[in-house]
Amino acid sequence: MSETETLISVLLDNQYQITELLGKGGMASVYKAVQKSINRVVAVKVLPRSFMHDETFMQRFRQEAELIARLEHFHILPIYDYGEFEGMPYIVMRYLEGGTVQRRIEQGPLPWEDILRITSHIAGALDYAHARAIIHRDIKPSNILLDAEGNAYLADFGIAKMSESTAHLTGSGIVGTPAYMAPEQSRPGPPAPSVDIYALGVTVFEMITGHQPYRADTPIAQIMMHLQSPVPSVRDYNPDIPVEVDEVIAKALAKQPEDRFQSATEFARALETAVRQGGSWEVDRTLVAPERMVSTPPSPYAPTYEAPGRPATTTAPRESAAAVPRAASKGGRTLLWVGGGALGLVVVGGLLIALLLGGRGAGGGPASTPPGEIAMAGTEEGAAALAAQEATATPSPTSEPPTPTATPEPTEAPTPTPLAERITLRGVPMLLVPAGTFIMGSDEGYPRERPAHEVYLDDYYMDETEVTNIYYMACVDAGACAPPEFVDSPYQVAYYGYETFHNYPVIYINWEEAQTYCRWRSGHLPTEAQWEKAARWNPETGEAYMFPWGGVSLDPYYLNYGSNFGHTTEVTTYPDGRSPYGLYDMAGNLIEWVYDWYQDNYYEVSPHDNPTGPATGQFRVLRGGSYESHGSGLTTTFRDYIDPLTKKATIGFRCAFTPSGDPTAGLP
Repeated sequence: MSETETLISVLLDNQYQITELLGKGGMASVYKAVQKSINRVVAVKVLPRSFMHDETFMQRFRQEAELIARLEHFHILPIYDYGEFEGMPYIVMRYLEGGTVQRRIEQGPLPWEDILRITSHIAGALDYAHARAIIHRDIKPSNILLDAEGNAYLADFGIAKMSESTAHLTGSGIVGTPAYMAPEQSRPGPPAPSVDIYALGVTVFEMITGHQPYRADTPIAQIMMHLQSPVPSVRDYNPDIPVEVDEVIAKALAKQPEDRFQSATEFARALETAVRQGGSWEVDRTLVAPERMVSTPPSPYAPTYEAPGRPATTTAPRESAAAVPRAASKGGRTLLWVGGGALGLVVVGGLLIALLLGGRGAGGGPASTPPGEIAMAGTEEGAAALAAQEATATPSPTSEPPTPTATPEPTEAPTPTPLAERITLRGVPMLLVPAGTFIMGSDEGYPRERPAHEVYLDDYYMDETEVTNIYYMACVDAGACAPPEFVDSPYQVAYYGYETFHNYPVIYINWEEAQTYCRWRSGHLPTEAQWEKAARWNPETGEAYMFPWGGVSLDPYYLNYGSNFGHTTEVTTYPDGRSPYGLYDMAGNLIEWVYDWYQDNYYEVSPHDNPTGPATGQFRVLRGGSYESHGSGLTTTFRDYIDPLTKKATIGFRCAFTPSGDPTAGLP
């Protein structure tokens, strides 16, 4: 796109300073830029001026940009802004440095742990979009981006839809990348979620084997293979791959939509179950390297436009991978068939349409809306009052034994005094988390978050907010706590000690210092189980939330994350982001120390009642994510860990108090 070659150093609309070219394709160029107003690094996709002369396209462009901007899911690459600059439409997106899945595949098959994680992330994004009647149509490895932590994000939502909308308005058209097109995508008619699931199946096949399932000399031949050729077996590339995994892939790539999985998440879960039941496998790159067509790895933002498909069960006989033609791959080339050629791409005309039959697809199910949070109210009381409550809960012995009778009358047990919903310890507000069971962990997250399991906890209280500078200062002034290692934060001078930041969370505190502070308040650092229940469990509905406020996607309205501010905020900034028990910042702002030592498989052996973590270890657990975190690192089940001596500007803490007795007392 010659007209965008001179954009380096240009300031778009007095807002986006272009710094470098990230990638270039037939329809757009993508640049790295800095958003001047908040000093945020972004990616800017710039389309050619020729689109400005197509009023229909521009109308669709604006509609789609606004639509996709409303897709608030933490595994969908967010669109921040869109506009026009000197006749060139542009879209502003989040910038990621981790590259694409395509780039990973260029190095050979992926480890199974990465495959499961990426599939789960993208499946969740697809089901979220499908529930809102949005079909991606362009699922492929080059449209899946990774962050530095390995979280996967689906990109280019809406671009394929925009192209296809224009095609339909200018004549009979089909959008898609032949390597990932579902059979029904080549037929007339609107696409269904099934095309996305099929394309996800192709992508998983490629992650497992390092190859696309169908490769041919021409795009038409490749499309016909999707229509007619049996599904190859992944075991032909690596015989160590379990049969159960092969069967799941075959179902995802079934020719008929009704034979596939009916949701992307169903596919992801079936794949994980197959791996767990059949056993994992070692990546053997020697089986595929001789046939691997290595090309220059594409930029994470190199624009490509293809067509996606949705998982399915195969009814055709299986065919050995060796029998599938292995002609030189045409790569990820995207084809857009347009009668009239309005977009000036590949024009095939009506020949292909005449070869293909009509088809049908499956729809996606609606997503449930989590209930609102529970309002917490009550009178402030001190620890002494709680102790008194416990004392009144136990009846006092009488001085004389009761006179025995032949038939003793049953006596009614005394009713314990209810615990207050709110107390203070040394002036710090704490909220009650009533005793009971909840579901801890997740079967859909990282391996260290598994398995989901039931846990029982006694009544306890948690600080309503992260411990602030002013509250920590009281412990320092009392001579019980050491001051933070640094007075300044990375972004604010005199962060600790200056009145402006009194209500900001204290930073540069290691684990031992945090525990010392909590002990000074007659409390303790929360156990990992106490922290997670307070963050995610809705006792009214019995639901375990992905995010504390009950949503399924990240939104800067609810939390401080992803470098929105680039530093901490006051602890009561996000009232709508509180957990079901009324606690602030259980996601974002600062990642928090908890009591437990870290053990990656601890959930497999943890006790049912009041778990306190492994007996010893090298690292302590951190929970909740910080203002620098992204994606799954902010979910209520994500477990991080670090050396307990660490002091960072992104780490904070809050305290707990357990009326029945400190569960961490006497433990190392």
